Amino acid sequence: MKQIELSTADAEGRRKWIYPLVVKGAWWLRRKVLAYGLIAWLLAAPWISIGSGPAVFFDLVHRKIHFLGLTFWVNETVIFLSFVLFLLSSVLVLTAVLGRVFCGWACPQTVFMEFVFRPIERFLEGMGANQKNFYATPFHERFPHWLAKWSIFLVIALVLGNTLVAYLFGTNRLLEMMAEGPSSNWGPFVTMLIASGIILFQFGWFREQVCLFVCPYGRLQSVLLDRDSLIVAYDKNRGEPRGKAGKTSGDCVDCKMCVNVCPTGIDIRNGLQMECVHCTLCVDACDSIMDKLGRARGLIRYQTEAEVEGAKRRVFRPRMFVYSFLVLIFSGLVIGLTATRKEFHATVHRESGRDIFDIGQDRLVSNPVRIHFSNYSLQEKVIHFQNPDPTDLQIVVPQGEMKIPAGEKLTVHLLLKLPPSHFHESFGLKEVMFEAADQQGMSRNLKIRMVGPAGSAP
Repeated sequence: MKQIELSTADAEGRRKWIYPLVVKGAWWLRRKVLAYGLIAWLLAAPWISIGSGPAVFFDLVHRKIHFLGLTFWVNETVIFLSFVLFLLSSVLVLTAVLGRVFCGWACPQTVFMEFVFRPIERFLEGMGANQKNFYATPFHERFPHWLAKWSIFLVIALVLGNTLVAYLFGTNRLLEMMAEGPSSNWGPFVTMLIASGIILFQFGWFREQVCLFVCPYGRLQSVLLDRDSLIVAYDKNRGEPRGKAGKTSGDCVDCKMCVNVCPTGIDIRNGLQMECVHCTLCVDACDSIMDKLGRARGLIRYQTEAEVEGAKRRVFRPRMFVYSFLVLIFSGLVIGLTATRKEFHATVHRESGRDIFDIGQDRLVSNPVRIHFSNYSLQEKVIHFQNPDPTDLQIVVPQGEMKIPAGEKLTVHLLLKLPPSHFHESFGLKEVMFEAADQQGMSRNLKIRMVGPAGSAP
């Protein structure tokens, strides 16, 4: 059996550590601006108030989600499912058009690894060959640097762990729990410790292995990408044959800078690879060498496999129409459902396990029914019934006043009463309607067929 050696592991599975260089070119600067913007948003979102709640807040206690001024409850499954399908279809479009741009530009793994943890490491230990030599020294000599690095990493991990708690419990509650201490809030405290531990392990030790062995997105790229998807690629027509400057006709001088800067340790000149996250570090590195040699930039650049092979790129292709259609459908569902969502819902059903109808001493036909209420607003609803049709329909609520807390459900059991003369003489049926309204006048129409004695109609 042929053994395969990866960029970060040998044929026997042993870890090969990577010590990438950094070339601060135009693409690196763009990614840096975006990365620190995303980090700032991640840390600030739970603290920023928009409307009636934080900008982003997954309220576990009250089972609701605040998102950019809107509030969604966990039982609004249709909106949630539509939003998930919209995200999935958007990923299809994004990948088909721009390749793994999310991995290289917006994935938290890449953003924090390349713009938070590795810069700290480079400051304390150097980079590239210097960092590799640093790790070759005895541990007692590098212990102060090791202690400083892991202390800073721990502080960052704790900040991010507490940020997760803020997303789940709210910033006000987070401050209260910090004042009360762990002994009064074991659940959130353990959640924070577990999250911080995972972050510390992921960015301190596991690193690029997450992209190579854990994340399924890289393995899906063979399905999601095609010859016309934009990727970071080496122009072999221009670069080959490679060799030292002045001794070959190709533009590639085999300096291996593209390999030395790669955060996953691959050689981009070998073509599209699962490990490539399209971070563009090799683009900046190669452009810097071309500048020194006085040659045109773009030996490594954003292009498609079709362009690498000398063909033209097709923007409009069958899969793009299918993916775009899915995005339009699901985005329309999300917008439509969100725009037309009601603050409370009500559905009426016939009561089960009881007599279908009864005639009481008042000589009225009564039907037991139940109504399921859902309150999707941020305040308590006080419900009353109005506008019965026919007008002599009586609605008896044994439990009295109906109050539905914010975000809660309530089932009300009641009796509907009508004189026998209203029922159809052959079938004993009568369709009745009435409204359930809240204290602000918002109402829901309810309709049900009552059952009574046949032969009673005039």
